[in-house]
Amino acid sequence: MTAAADHDGAARVVQHLQTDLASLPHSALSAVLEHASRNFDVLEVRRTWSVLTKRFDPTSRDKTNFLRRTLELHNPEVADTQLRQFFGWVDHPDALSLLLTAHIAANDIPSARDVFDKLMAVRPSVTIVNKMLGMYAANVNADPAVELFDGMADFGLTPNIASYTSLIALFANTRDAENARNVFGLMEDSGIRPDASAYSAVLNAEVEAGEWLEAAKRWDGIPNHLQNVPDVVSVILKAYILLSIPTQRVIEIFRRIERPTSYLWSLAMQSAVDNDEIPLAYQLLSEMDDAAAASSRAPQPSVYHFSILLHGYMRTGRRREARETYDDMLERGIIPSSVTYGMIMGAFKKIEGSSGLEQATQFAESLDTTAWHIRGAARGRAAARENMYGPLVSMSGASGQLGRAEEYLELAAEEPTLPLYTRLMDAYRQAGRTDSVMAIWEKAFELACVTSRQTASDLLGGKPTSRARDNLLCMPLSIVLDALASAGRYLDVRRVWDSVQKAGFGFDAQNYNHYATALARTGDVDRAFSIVENILLPRWEEIKKRRVVAMRETAFGLLPPPEEAPAVEDVPTSPPARTNNRRHEERYSVGALLTDPSRARGSIDSGVLRHWRPSDVLWRPSLLTLSVLEHAYSQLQDLNRGAWMALGGSEEDADAEEGAGEVALPRFGGAPIRDVDGEVKKTTPRAVLFRLNRKYTKVVALVMFHRRQRSAKKSS
Repeated sequence: MTAAADHDGAARVVQHLQTDLASLPHSALSAVLEHASRNFDVLEVRRTWSVLTKRFDPTSRDKTNFLRRTLELHNPEVADTQLRQFFGWVDHPDALSLLLTAHIAANDIPSARDVFDKLMAVRPSVTIVNKMLGMYAANVNADPAVELFDGMADFGLTPNIASYTSLIALFANTRDAENARNVFGLMEDSGIRPDASAYSAVLNAEVEAGEWLEAAKRWDGIPNHLQNVPDVVSVILKAYILLSIPTQRVIEIFRRIERPTSYLWSLAMQSAVDNDEIPLAYQLLSEMDDAAAASSRAPQPSVYHFSILLHGYMRTGRRREARETYDDMLERGIIPSSVTYGMIMGAFKKIEGSSGLEQATQFAESLDTTAWHIRGAARGRAAARENMYGPLVSMSGASGQLGRAEEYLELAAEEPTLPLYTRLMDAYRQAGRTDSVMAIWEKAFELACVTSRQTASDLLGGKPTSRARDNLLCMPLSIVLDALASAGRYLDVRRVWDSVQKAGFGFDAQNYNHYATALARTGDVDRAFSIVENILLPRWEEIKKRRVVAMRETAFGLLPPPEEAPAVEDVPTSPPARTNNRRHEERYSVGALLTDPSRARGSIDSGVLRHWRPSDVLWRPSLLTLSVLEHAYSQLQDLNRGAWMALGGSEEDADAEEGAGEVALPRFGGAPIRDVDGEVKKTTPRAVLFRLNRKYTKVVALVMFHRRQRSAKKSS
């Protein structure tokens, strides 16, 4: 009955049997043991096992059910010893299956593969393959996963829905929505009807990739009876949070869920913290506590929930509440994660002078890193080191201690990640070591190209995506542009930008602003003005015309466009990575969501995914950009010796009057003015001013407005 649909009925039967275990026959005791094992009731497993082994010789199935809940999964060596004691030899299929689970739990990929090969030789099964697929997915290891998936037919096995879902989840982890859709299509073509887990996996891939229009279409295509399943709702709420949807809307949806999962609680709290509604986050944690006390089926607050609240307190400067939250974690026996410790060390950055770095270093050295070094997958352990030592890389660099920054980089990861490269680049930039910045940039660029390469598309038989992971290089690109501009290395500025563009990566608004300032500071004033005039200003003017600046409308208003209508391509403006995000700076009231009024309060509206883009407001010339352009313009005016200049005439007239030659900008390190091809131009200051006024009237007007505002502030 345990395997039947009537789980409640099975539970009642087992509960009745448990009242008198000593009188039960072997078959009944085995049933009780299996039921307890499947329900993760470790105490009952041990109690039943004790009674069973005193009266009978346990079967192989009995041993498996017992060890499934008592085996030292995170210590394969101990697990191997236990299995030999129970099964006599380690090549028994049941023992191999449990040993495989132990190696997967310890994330020992080579050992897991060895055990897997032995097990497939004696008892191949789809379940065993799915375990390995799950392991590869957790480690974002696409090639062996696809190879294993394709090789199932060699063992006479047919992928089931769990096999496809594991592969989709893998591509979600790499934000490769195209391949996730390919796998989803293969699953449907094979005659398998997607369940909630499959829908949530492919939806998650589209959300992680920032493909909001595709995610909206996916949501609309999910059967109604699956849309309220927690796994699916979780993905939508995550999308809402990444899009900075007002917390009130998120909470309305959350309140409609009858039994929120641990992840749903964390999403609701994250939304509150992102919008600086810290009391609400605390209230949610208290509600979760109360729900767990009222029902054993409700999730308990974990390190993730406490870390979210702790982060909110620390970011808003509430140190006393942060300390109380941290102490509460320890009193409950909740071991802080590396993320928690990283948050604490990040707070030391606010301490002036070198004492902040010293305190952070002492704190890191005082921690027992063994626990978080061993727990979890390799990907998790690597992230733990990065969370712990990454802030120290930045803090060492900011204090000018580049040697220590390099040492912490080595501690943070065996193989540096893009975020770590970015931290070290910024440290070198602040120290004025441009050559070192460029050396790290080359490594970061190569790593980004490898990361975004779609090696699995051909294996899956699908079309390769034409879109690299758009925003992998947004932050390091801005850093290297600033460093090169400070060193006056114009050709390198152009080369770096062109290489990123040719590789298929995207640019965000800050990249365009930093590129414009870098060009102006190295003499290419014409191209700098052109970027603002032709890229940033048109986008900003479109945004200002909206009824709500965060709500992107189409030619069809806020209604879904017809299928044949071309979609507006999203241009990501900030990496979707969870670190260094700026979601908390994009706050709007729920009244700004001009969506379908006929929908019930708290219902999920796919129109939000289609239209809500609060980060669009970043597409404007920044104050730094306007300041640099104004400095360039004023230098040209100074070089023109203040002569009156009409907006009429021509560049040729100006050159003929004064004679052409190299024009250098003294406040920009003597950077020479360049022509449209980037070559040093023989011209006059007056001719350059003529050209700027004629070609870029909007930018010149904006620069003059910026100058007047700055003068007014100085005089006030």
